[in-house]
This record gives sequence, C-alpha cells and structure tokens, in this order.
Amino acid sequence: MLVLLSVWPTQAASVEVFVSPDGSDSASGIRSAPVATFARAQMLVRELRAVGNTASVILRGGVYYLPETLVFTPEDGGTSVAPVIWCAAEGETPVISGGSKLTLNWQRSTNLAGGFQAKVPAGLEIDQLWVNGQRQWMARFPNRESGEGLNVFDTWKLDHQAKPDSARNPLAPERIARWAAPTGAYLHAMHPALWGDVSWRVTGKKPDGTLALEGGTPGIR
Repeated sequence: MLVLLSVWPTQAASVEVFVSPDGSDSASGIRSAPVATFARAQMLVRELRAVGNTASVILRGGVYYLPETLVFTPEDGGTSVAPVIWCAAEGETPVISGGSKLTLNWQRSTNLAGGFQAKVPAGLEIDQLWVNGQRQWMARFPNRESGEGLNVFDTWKLDHQAKPDSARNPLAPERIARWAAPTGAYLHAMHPALWGDVSWRVTGKKPDGTLALEGGTPGIR
C-alpha cells in the first residue's frame, strides 16, 4: 500500500483594522468602533501579525493630522503568506496631513480693514496656513498685488525693468522700527535681472535697530 501525505500551507486568517478621524484609540478597531490614529492601528497590526494573521488597515474618509513621523519597519511589512495592507475605505477619501489643526477664536482685525485675527499657541512656528481648504498668503512687505505679469512674488514683472524704489525697501530703518517681532521672517534679495535671489532668516533685531540675519542661501528662479 502506497500512502501519499501532502502538506498544504494553510491560509492565514484575515483581520481588518479600521481607522477614522472620529474614532478612539481605546476602541477595538472593528468597523463599528474604529481607532483614531495610525500609530494605534500600527500597534494592533503588529499584535495580529505575531499570530500569523493577514491584516488590512482601512482608512475611513477625513483628514488625519500626524503629530509625529510614522515610521514603518520590516516588522510592519507582513509576509507573502500574511501581508499587511494599508488602503482607503471603498468610495472614501482619506487625507494625510503633516500640518496641525488649530482651533482659534477669530475676531475682526483692529488694524486691517476687512481682516481677521486670532491668537495662536505660544511657540507655534508655521510657514503655511490653510483656512477652509484654501491656502492663505503670508504677511509680507511689499504686499502681494494682483495684476498682469506680476510673476515674481506677485509683486514684480519679469521684464528686467525693475527700478529701485525706496518706498518698497524692507530694510529702511523707519520700517524695521515698526516691526515689533520680526523673528522668523525671511528676507529675499532679488538679482537685478530677477533670475535668482538670496534668502536670509530673521533671528531678531540688533541693538542698532537693524535686522539680525542668518543664511544667505542663493536660489535660482
């Protein structure tokens, strides 16, 4: 009698972990009780993979703000038999943002007609601001203008005809004197033909009233 014994690999069980901006990291991660953060989903998947399960992390629609970098290692990759898959929920659009959501109390500006102002948390450093999905222009001098051909900082035309204008000199002592807290601003000096610039970061004011600068990084437009 000839006995043949064939051993077939068993298929790993499939487990789904759901994530939603409206979820809670104390939840189980099932469809009706999603977790809130990628970090929590990552931990759950690592636990599941330890017992050989196939895992799918399903992101529900909404905006996910990452307070810190999410690092994936070989531990998060699964295997050919038990892979780990991160994907969007069918028909939904998750958005992963490296920004921070600000809950601010907006008030009418006291010194800018038609403008609004809000107090931000202490120590906050930003280089972009989005309101209702629209990117906002940063405060600067000279101010941004609208007009045909203003293709350099929305202020100058790229026609090689720019002339020095003392009224637009951001380094004028009387102008710097009006800036209470210029630290964190950037100064851009354009080449006379407007093909390149040099940038500095403002680190404060010197005792003589001039700006303290660091950098001097050249760039090509």
